[in-house]
Amino acid sequence: MAITIDSHLEFTEQTQALDPFPGYSGFRHIRTFCKDENTIYLVVVADENAINVIFQFHATADMNFLSGYGLFCAYPNLTFNNKSYTNPSAADSSGNGYNLKMLAKKLKRRGLEHRTRFVEHSQWETHVCGTEKNCPTTLRSMYDEAALFVPFESVRTKSWSPTMYDGKNGVVWSLGGPPCNGRGLYTDLINMTVPVYHAEVEGHIS
Repeated sequence: MAITIDSHLEFTEQTQALDPFPGYSGFRHIRTFCKDENTIYLVVVADENAINVIFQFHATADMNFLSGYGLFCAYPNLTFNNKSYTNPSAADSSGNGYNLKMLAKKLKRRGLEHRTRFVEHSQWETHVCGTEKNCPTTLRSMYDEAALFVPFESVRTKSWSPTMYDGKNGVVWSLGGPPCNGRGLYTDLINMTVPVYHAEVEGHIS
């Protein structure tokens, strides 16, 4: 099978020796298409909400999506300043060390200042865990003020809460991991599909 982007660019399906997303839940299967140095991963998910999986990706720089309604970026304050950090849940996945080293090299080649931990970015060496929106331990919502959504012109409405994905489901998440200051308890990844109303409310009170 092949994916044709245009008449000059065709990606051919290949078998990967390494799972590009080891230890992640919710993935039914992954198909890999390659051409030269470029790779497209076609991820088929088991959950009814395809957005959940982006919060299991390796780095914050990858936590974006394009839907039929517009463009979403979970960490714009980092991404648009060419900064990124490793998702703590990915760092803890068994046998994932090789993948994370390759990830760091790839992001650096693309001009991003990538760090293993959020607190390693000097701008956020001191912050309040659980409150700072870029911190992995903070509970976030697709509808909070730290996320960025740019709706397509054809679907813009006067509503303060535009449809981002399917009009009924939103996502609340926390990447978790150890506390940035080294004191406190490790927190697990939180990644929940919730009705849009609850995601909106969470976004305004978090």
